[in-house]
Amino acid sequence: MSLSHKNRWLIGGVLTAGALFVFILAGCTEWARHDDSQRAVQFYLTSLSPSSVPVGASSQTLTINGGGFLGSSVVTFNGAAHQAAFINSSQLSILLSNADLENVGDFAVTVENGDTAVAGYVRVEGGTLQLRISGLPAEQPGSVSITSASGFTSVISSTRTLQVPPGTYLVSANGVGMGGLNYYSDPAEQSVSIVDGSPDSLEVSYTMVTARMQPLAVC
Repeated sequence: MSLSHKNRWLIGGVLTAGALFVFILAGCTEWARHDDSQRAVQFYLTSLSPSSVPVGASSQTLTINGGGFLGSSVVTFNGAAHQAAFINSSQLSILLSNADLENVGDFAVTVENGDTAVAGYVRVEGGTLQLRISGLPAEQPGSVSITSASGFTSVISSTRTLQVPPGTYLVSANGVGMGGLNYYSDPAEQSVSIVDGSPDSLEVSYTMVTARMQPLAVC
C-alpha cells in the first residue's frame, strides 16, 4: 500500500501604493490512499464432465470446469500429464485414451497453475468377473464367449479375470474337440450381473462326451 501527497495552494495579491503584497490565502494538504495489492485471482475446480466412464470405453473428451485456468495450466490424469485444450478461464479439456480407462477405480484429475493445484476425481465404473474354465486336459483350450446387450464381447480359452462395465452378461461355452475327444459344458449358457465396484465369479465346467450333435471349436 502507498500514500501519495497532493498540495493545493491558493495564492492572492493586493496592490497598494505601488507595492504588491503577496499572501497565501489558503493551503491544504490532500492524502490519497492507494491499494497497490492486486486482488488474487480465484483458482478452483467445480466439476468434471463426464464424471464417470465405463471401464474399457473408447477415447473420451473430459471437460474440466472451474475458474482461474490459464493457457499454461498443466493437467494430469492419474498422475500422467495430458495435453490440455484451453477453452477459457473457466474451462479446459483433455482427451482420455482407452489405456486411461482400462482399469476400474477413482482417478485424480489435477490442474496446476505454477505451485498451486486443484483436483477432482473421475470414476471408471466396473467390476471384476473371474471366469474359471475346468474339466479340460491341460493341452486343450476352452472356448467361452462373454457378451452383453451394451455391445461388450470377449472370447477366452482359459481361466481369466476380466474388468467389465456394470451390466448383465451372457457366458456361452462352445464345445471343443481335439484328438477325437469332444468336450462340452452343461449348461452351455449362463448369465451373471456385474455391479460397479464388486467382484463376481462364474465357473464353466467341461465334460468329455462320446457323441453329441453340436458344432465344435476345432483346435
